[in-house]
Amino acid sequence: MTRQIAFILLLTSVFITTPSIVFCLNCNTIGRQLIIKSLKALNQNDVQNAVADLQQSIEADPNNAESFILLSQILLRIRQYDQAAEILEYAVRFSPDNANLFYLLSIAELLGGHKPQALLSLQRSDDLFQLQESKQLFEIINMKLSKLHEFIVSQHH
Repeated sequence: MTRQIAFILLLTSVFITTPSIVFCLNCNTIGRQLIIKSLKALNQNDVQNAVADLQQSIEADPNNAESFILLSQILLRIRQYDQAAEILEYAVRFSPDNANLFYLLSIAELLGGHKPQALLSLQRSDDLFQLQESKQLFEIINMKLSKLHEFIVSQHH
């Protein structure tokens, strides 16, 4: 049952994280080139080279969460759960506010048989997702208040 739940979570994580990988706006040039190279290798079912390219991408740009996300997804799919968890634990040190990294970490920990850690990582992911939603809502409200303020000021002049 635990593996079935984790598998479902893994499938849904692809939809959460893949778009940021394809566009990789936060990557440096070398990191972006290596991610593109790894995606081409994956399209040819060359997992070994895809993993190697992503490891090089991480070395070139350790602040790039997209490389960690893609690498961990590959490792999870080839059932290297502990290695995926290790990569993700390293990644969250560089991106402690990235909800997707904690979400994937919870999946890797759960599949690796580390349920207590998985629950903690999943809770951290949930907290971060809620915080991101709150920030977005706050920005929308501020924008609307600013427009309302501009409208009121323009009516008085």
